[in-house]
Amino acid sequence: MKSFRALIIIFAMSLCFCAGGMVYASSFNEEAAERAYTIGICTDTKNDYSAYEISGFKDAIINKIDNEDIIFAEQDSNNSLSASAAVETLIQARSRLIFTIGDASLEAAANLTSDIPVIFSDVIDYRNVLHLLPDTGSITGRNVSGISGINSAERMLSLLIEACDHTPKAVGILYDPADTDSILQNELIEEYMNSAGICWREYEIRDDLTTEQAIANETEAAATPLTLPSINAAPSGKEGANIHPDSLGESGDLTGINEPMSARSMKIGSLWKNPTDISDMSWSEIVELACRQCDVLYICSGNVITDDPDIMNLIRQQTEITKTITVGGDADIGADTTVCLFQDPYALGYRCGVMAAAVINGDDIEDMPIEACDPEYTTKLFNRTLSSKLGKAWPKSFVDRESFLADYSSEGLTEAAERITENEK
Repeated sequence: MKSFRALIIIFAMSLCFCAGGMVYASSFNEEAAERAYTIGICTDTKNDYSAYEISGFKDAIINKIDNEDIIFAEQDSNNSLSASAAVETLIQARSRLIFTIGDASLEAAANLTSDIPVIFSDVIDYRNVLHLLPDTGSITGRNVSGISGINSAERMLSLLIEACDHTPKAVGILYDPADTDSILQNELIEEYMNSAGICWREYEIRDDLTTEQAIANETEAAATPLTLPSINAAPSGKEGANIHPDSLGESGDLTGINEPMSARSMKIGSLWKNPTDISDMSWSEIVELACRQCDVLYICSGNVITDDPDIMNLIRQQTEITKTITVGGDADIGADTTVCLFQDPYALGYRCGVMAAAVINGDDIEDMPIEACDPEYTTKLFNRTLSSKLGKAWPKSFVDRESFLADYSSEGLTEAAERITENEK
């Protein structure tokens, strides 16, 4: 093992501020702070997935940095307000680099410092979060870089084809029209489906009413109408950005130059024949229609419709009736889909740690391109229960989701570390 000492300090939010300044853990002292290199870590959500990312990030720092005393200062938040407070805490702790996981943490770090290098992960639309111009490349030209949270569209298309055992006859894409992260991911995979000659269409699922209201309306035979948000529609995710040049260089309450103030209209692939008008349908009717028209449904990573259990239960029920395969973009969605794609969080965190180590060793973060998720560290998972109901068997390239996730914290995590170590040789 390399000769260095890593000090891990976890700052509790309730102990962030005290009369006279910061309250540090007992193992921390001013002399150690002067001698050490403090790395701040801020996460939107504290869960197993983020914990694995942090573990990979720390291991990369440990493996790549020689003869350094390292302090890891950790914070987590639940919303943009607490994210700002968490990042401010890390700044006050004299962090010399900040690792963020999630949109709110990245946005807070980008707004609060232009000097401290920021490495991010788990952000799908980083251009929007960072208020970048639409034509900005993968190099931000400022103190921020990291790894995009978007799975490889090529890998997702491969999963769609494998899930059907053949090229899909028709792919249905389910999303909320106000969910810009979903729109961005949808447009990427749609380009690949166009190139592959695959027929597809989007189905907008928007539940504006509470569950109680929806049940009452169904009882009265008054279906909930599907309506776009009370904002202008745009032809694409990029064009859906609301450009505010006067907000350049500013922060705070201003929306920024890439705030999606308009949801772009529903798209239908050029190969689709006789599209059905769904503008007056309820979301339950839309799900039923999608199952009848398509042999596979796609729900991208982080899709907000998965937050509504009524919608997901209906999707499960209808797909069982019509024997329709469902493909999810991440392992969480995989609880309600036939198959899903798992992005290895340890490997993702490790790659972010390698980027951070390069900055610590002297690389200029302003010249570091934002990297894409590595398809090598993805795993195809199948839902055993749903597959059984569909009478579907899977080849060895697919792994049972429930067993895989149960084993990941021990065997899987170790395997990820071993694969990374082997690839670095």
